[in-house]
Amino acid sequence: MASTTRSRFAPAPLLPAAVSLVLLPLLLGCDSSPTGDDPGGLAAAGTFNANVTGHVTTSFSGEANSAPGAPRGWGIALGTGAPPSIVITTLESERPAAGTYSIIESALAPGASETVFFASFVAELGAGSYTSTSGTLTIQSSSPSSVVGSFSFQAQRGTVGNPLVVNVQGTFNATNRGG
Repeated sequence: MASTTRSRFAPAPLLPAAVSLVLLPLLLGCDSSPTGDDPGGLAAAGTFNANVTGHVTTSFSGEANSAPGAPRGWGIALGTGAPPSIVITTLESERPAAGTYSIIESALAPGASETVFFASFVAELGAGSYTSTSGTLTIQSSSPSSVVGSFSFQAQRGTVGNPLVVNVQGTFNATNRGG
């Protein structure tokens, strides 16, 4: 089972928290797009495996879904319906093609000249999220029905002078819920 190191928590930054809430239906296996490729959310959720080291140490697996967000953006939600969970998001509205993409700080995403992603990891409810500082998302295949790939990113939470750092990596085969 997962083991967690506990410490004082800082509130989640606004942008990743807002995007995570928009993509929350994905964690529950719901179709978030009225014109999605999975009308009614009938397809079984995909799967993922993740490992976290650093301030929190855990390994977990569960459901993987991808979809456009509202009003814009696109993301991959990895979870079990309760924390721990991971959300990897871009501000682009289209499902990305196969390729390797940078995972950056969310504050830098709006000014990026290329498709970039930002990520958040939530270890437990009410604890705030760890937000990405750097990393890589590799999409091996991208189709109307699924998105398959791997990720590795570093994330932090807390003050600039004393951040709490985690390293998150894993693989996914996400059911595409639209876009």
